[in-house]
Amino acid sequence: MNHEQHIRVQEDEIDLHELWTILVKRKVTIFIVIVISSLIATTFAWTTVPIYNGSILLEVGEVVNNQVINNQPTTIYSFDNINNLKEITTQATGTDATIPNGTSNVLKLSIESSNPSEIKTKLENAAQFIIARHQEKAKLYRNDNSKIRMTQVIGDIQIESDSIKPKKQLIVGVGIISGLILGIFLAFFLEFIGTRRNR
Repeated sequence: MNHEQHIRVQEDEIDLHELWTILVKRKVTIFIVIVISSLIATTFAWTTVPIYNGSILLEVGEVVNNQVINNQPTTIYSFDNINNLKEITTQATGTDATIPNGTSNVLKLSIESSNPSEIKTKLENAAQFIIARHQEKAKLYRNDNSKIRMTQVIGDIQIESDSIKPKKQLIVGVGIISGLILGIFLAFFLEFIGTRRNR
């Protein structure tokens, strides 16, 4: 190691030592900022109205036509194109309609609200909207040669017991980290101001 490199290492060591000294000197300031930031985050997390999520699954019905025309086998008609139904349901009912992975005739309706009872009511109404829509379409196929499998709800409405928002632990964690960063910044800023005044 040459002389110039040795000087640089010493300067780096001095700088790190000075930085650590400033942090130790201003540890009370840093601690106070962390406490204030944590209290603000905690208050926000525990006073914000919790949001719950609920969902329901529907299996889209179909019509099986047993007629054989021009040597063509049985034809299956779905009451709705699943992608079109997803868009129609979202716009008409305000629910979030999605198609679960690996399915082609199942629609999942989801909704978020602070009121679990409201979630249940809206999901029931949305499901009834689809079922009523398909009952009307089924009338077009009611004949002796068609078998109709109506759209139906799969299972019960699922409402999560734990809120999905706010993420209390995450908010408090971010508050502590933010307080630490802000406290360190404030410590160096106060040290800078104090050094300039002394000069």
